[in-house]
Amino acid sequence: MQQVTILKSIPLDGVDVVLARDAQERLFVGVAMVRGEPGHFVFVHIDRATALDLERGAVDLFTVLDERALGPHFVATSNAAPDPI
Repeated sequence: MQQVTILKSIPLDGVDVVLARDAQERLFVGVAMVRGEPGHFVFVHIDRATALDLERGAVDLFTVLDERALGPHFVATSNAAPDPI
């Protein structure tokens, strides 16, 4: 099982997008499979530069997923408990 921690939401029109990281500190972009449906995301491994470019709007989501994804991807289909602070 792959476990990620959601770091932040990225405001993009029409798509729910989040940045997340796993226990090995790898970054992932998560894209909602169904808008507004919590827990139904596809996550794709990306590098730090790509994450920053996506946050700044310097690169679009399609380019990230099509050209800049590093690998592994997985689907999250259940809600997770929030991390305790």
